[in-house]
Order: sequence, then structure tokens, then C-alpha cells
Amino acid sequence: ATTIGDAEMRQGEMGRPTPPFPPFLDTSVHIGNINFPIEPDGRIHRHGRAYLNALGLIQADLDNASNLDSEVEATQSFAEATLSAAGIEPTPYRGDFLDFYGPTRSFSHVPFWYVLDPDPWAEYLNNGRYFKDKIVLIGGTAKSTQDFHQAPFSETLLHPESMAGVEILATDIANLRDGKALRLGIPHPWLRGLLVLVGGTGFVLLLRRFNRPTARLGWTAAANGGWFWLSYGAFAGAGVLLPTGAPIAGLMVLGSTYIVADIITEQLRKQRLRQTLEQYVTSPIVQEIISQQDDLQDLLKLREAEVIGLLLANRYRIVRLLGSGGFGETYVAEDTQRPGSPICVVKQLRIISNDPRAHRLGRRFFQGEAETLEKLGHHSQIPRLLAYFEAQNSFYLVEEMVEGRLLKDELASRRPMPQAYVLDLLLGLLPVIAFVHNQGVIHRDIKPSNIIRRQADGQLVLIDFGAVKLISNKLADTGVNLTSTSTIGVGTQGYMPSEQSAGLPKFGSDLYALGITAVEALTGIPAYAIRRDVNGELIWRHEAPNLDPEFGDIVARLVFYDFTDRYQRAEEVLADLTRIEAVVRSQPQTEGTATPLDDEPGAPNYGVRIDSVATDNLDDPEAADDPTRMLPGDWFATVGDVSSSEADAGGTEPND
Repeated sequence: ATTIGDAEMRQGEMGRPTPPFPPFLDTSVHIGNINFPIEPDGRIHRHGRAYLNALGLIQADLDNASNLDSEVEATQSFAEATLSAAGIEPTPYRGDFLDFYGPTRSFSHVPFWYVLDPDPWAEYLNNGRYFKDKIVLIGGTAKSTQDFHQAPFSETLLHPESMAGVEILATDIANLRDGKALRLGIPHPWLRGLLVLVGGTGFVLLLRRFNRPTARLGWTAAANGGWFWLSYGAFAGAGVLLPTGAPIAGLMVLGSTYIVADIITEQLRKQRLRQTLEQYVTSPIVQEIISQQDDLQDLLKLREAEVIGLLLANRYRIVRLLGSGGFGETYVAEDTQRPGSPICVVKQLRIISNDPRAHRLGRRFFQGEAETLEKLGHHSQIPRLLAYFEAQNSFYLVEEMVEGRLLKDELASRRPMPQAYVLDLLLGLLPVIAFVHNQGVIHRDIKPSNIIRRQADGQLVLIDFGAVKLISNKLADTGVNLTSTSTIGVGTQGYMPSEQSAGLPKFGSDLYALGITAVEALTGIPAYAIRRDVNGELIWRHEAPNLDPEFGDIVARLVFYDFTDRYQRAEEVLADLTRIEAVVRSQPQTEGTATPLDDEPGAPNYGVRIDSVATDNLDDPEAADDPTRMLPGDWFATVGDVSSSEADAGGTEPND
């Protein structure tokens, strides 16, 4: 430290420095190099000795062709010179990289004028004792000195301030004094490149094992996170620098490429699927696919928009698409040639085949089924057949429109219904089934979604005899060339008994389906979820503990596994129910099953309210095994004992 004073001379005034304090005159001089290597990112990462070592390598190449002695080896870095001046023996560097302690001002800053001014010297610096046992560096930290550099903790998003050169020198001195330094875990560049190559290849092989974008996204995040924390652990725990940025960037690029490719592929696949589904939107399999995909729901609306307004047979104007399947579509239409254009139901049978025989046989079967439906329509609880016709290689049935509510909506709450409700259900439908069976017809698909409580009088109406489904199966049996969507099995899982599953429906098969519907109403358990014992018998009585025993026995006999043990005729069931009807109605109804049912004209009051809930798929469970796929062991021996009125394919062909 020195001061500048003015000296009076003959020639005039002259400014000259005042000699230093005497103790400074006796201190030996140590010289160190203050340069640091600048990395490709423009920042200082390595210590001063690394700069001298690099300079020595450059000069070594020159010295091979020169006789001049190199002074680099004898030159100390500033940190080495400082520790030598302080009498501290420096420890060898363990690595080439500085271990920064933090952003700017990680070291104590003292304004230089505190040393020159007596007041802060005495008050803040305790007359110099503040500097005892400390290494003091004198350098510029003011912005005007412009001695600032980029470092890991400067000019970044989290640490926007630059770092003064004197602080970088202080970091180098502290690292050398404490024996701290960072070193490369993989020093050779080709090894780092090999690491990225091998890691990327392994990551690609891992991603190829998974096809879902979510799985690949998860593995990409896991791989990046794993390598980041591994690198951080090596850095914080052992002072080892592992390649971090390049591997993580590579993993992100690879993972993103696969994910984007997956998304594009998925969109293309959905587009192709959508185009395919548009062509076969009426197929039941397609309907199932569409029902599970929210983004495909508009296909049905598009199809409905296509058919609404069409005029069939120059008479029936379609107003709504009621349903569809592999055999065709069902419409709600207006009869434009009747006063008031009343509403009716039009069912289409579309034969998809290039075989001319299919259309000829289809026409013959269709006429036979229409005649049967005409006879069935004479019953007040079966929709009347109004007309049938052929147009554009399709056959159409026109039936009476029944206004009301589906039985499946009444059972949608899944609460047990009173036994009086179930008794009326059976008494209301058994005469209809008896009438159907007396016509030589088996319905084959009795279930809650095929039973309507008519709004006008509250009577139960049996619908959907599945004639068009049966015609498709008959055509398939003849061996004509039909597409796969032209054949539909008649029956519904859970309601279909074993003999019907084997293709041998009996009149008792309809009674079994009616019994399953009764059990479903008594217990609130869906048909497909009712459990069975080892003999195939339904386990349900414990779910209806207040059920009249005799009534329970009648229902149980309807649903026996062995069809020879069941009721064979609807009249038998009616006779047994009539015998116990008074007893069942006299018993108090179970509490807690609901509130009054008063919204259906003519409907009996059971002291419960029937909730109407949208239940489109109650009869079509996705994940239940078919509980009626087995036949009794002796069914071949007993099949001949069944009444001849239940003739199957060998006699009069039953209609659905």
C-alpha cells in the first residue's frame, strides 16, 4: 500500500509515491500466473494450474524444434504462489476442475477504503485483527473495473450476476488449500462418446419392448432421472464429473422420437380404423368397439344422419335410428300413407353375399317368418306386424311401435324388488309365452331389455322375436356364401340355458330366461353375475331371505341347470303361481326397496318407486364367463323324452 504526495522542487511540484510501510519492504515477492483456461461454453471451469499444464503441452511441441528453455514448468499459478507466500504447503491437485462454493460474494468482501480510513479500520476491522490468519486478496469488484467472468454460478438463470476475477482466484486458492477439486469420471473423449452410443443403443432396445406411448414416456423419464441423480451423486459425494448433458439430451431425443412416432402411428391407425368402421358401422362387433371409444361415437350419429329422412317403399319415412347389428338396422319411421302418419318400427334384414342363392333362400325364409310374426301379433302383449316388403336386396318388417319403458330400466337401480312385483311380472308374461309356444315358436331371447311396460295400460309387452337373426342363421346353415357379419347367435349370455347354447333350444329355454329375469328382480344381481355351485345350480336364495318359500321353489324350478328338471310348459308355472298368489300378496313387502310407483297408468302399486336409469349394456357384460355353456351329462338320453310340441330343427322351424 502506498500513497501519492506532492513534493516541492525548484522546477515546480512533483507527485511521487510515499515509500511503503517498513514491514512490507522486508517481505519476499512471490509471482503467480492469474490466467485460467476458457472452455468452449465461454466459462471458467478449470483451475490455474490446468492453464499452465495446457500451455506447457503447447510449448513442448515447440521446444522439440528449439533449443530455448521453457519457463512454464517453473511458473506457479496464482493459487500456488499465494499459499507459498502464506507458508502453506499446497496439496497436489486431485482434478482439473474448480469446485465453486457458490455464486458471487461467497467470500467476504471488504471495501479497500476501510483499510485506508482510520475510522472503519478501527471500528469494523478491529485495527487489522479482522485479517488475522486469513489470506487477503486485493482486487477490483466494482463494475467499472470490468474484471468479471462467466463461471458455473454466474450469468445463469438462477444466478444472473457475473463473478469478479478476484473471487475466481479466491476459489482456486481455497480449493488448493483444502485439497478440493473436481475430476472427470471418464477423461477420454472417445470413451464419453462410446458411453453415449452404448447407452442410447440400450435405451432404444428397451423402448422397442413397449408399444404404448405412456410406457415409453415413463421409461424416458425414468432413464433421464436415473442418470441425472447418478451424476449428481457422483458429483456431490466423490467430486467426480460424469457426462450429464449429452446423455440426457440424447435420451430425451430418442424417447421423444419414439413417443412422437407412436402418437403419429396411433393417429394413422385410428384414422384407418375409423374408415373401416364407417363401412361396417352396423356390425355388432363394430358397435362394441364404438361404444368403448368416445372419439368414435359420432360415427353412429353420422350413420343416423345418413338414414334420417329416407323413404322406404315410398311410404315409411325414417325419423330415428333405433339400433343396428350385423343383420341390419332398426328404425323408427312414420307411415306417411296413414292418417296422422303414425309411428312404427321398421326392421331391416340385409343379406351381405355375392351368392344369388342367398337372396332366394333369404326371401323364402323371410316370408315364412313374416307369416309367423303375423300370427303372433294377434296377442295384445306382442307388437303387431303391420307390413313386410323387399327393397334394394334387403328385407323389411314393419311392426307396431310400443310406447313405454324397458323392464331393464326398472331394474337398473339394482335393488331387490318386492315379491309381489316379481309375481305380477311372471303372471303378466307367462300367458304371452304360452301363446307363443302354442304357435310352435320359441322366443330365444327373453330378457329385461326385450320387455316393455306399455305406457297406455302398464301391461308387459314381449318384443324382439329376433326373426331376422334367425333367418341369417338359417342361411348360414344352408351353406351359402355369407360374410361373417351376416350370422348372429340368438340369445344373450346369462339368460341363455345350456341346451340353447348348444343349439338345441326348447320351450323350457324361454321359461329359464324368464326365471333368470325373476331372480335378477328379486336379488338385484345382474344375470351374468349370479354365482353357481359345483353342479351348475344358481346360488341366489340367500339374497332374498324374506321370499315366500313356495314362491321361491317355483322360481328355482324355472332356472334348474338340467332342463329335464325344469318346467316344460308355461301353463304349469301359471297353475302353481295361481295356487300361491293369495299367500304371496298377503305377505308384507320388504322395507327399504323404495317409494310409490305412480308414473305408469294402470301399473300396480308395490310400495316402491322404479328408477329409470340409462342402462345400455346391462345385458351384455364384458368380462363374465358364460355360466350356461355346459349340458347335463345325460341330455342325449333325455332329449327324446321332451314333448313333441317342442320340436326343433327336425319339425316345424321355431321363430324368434
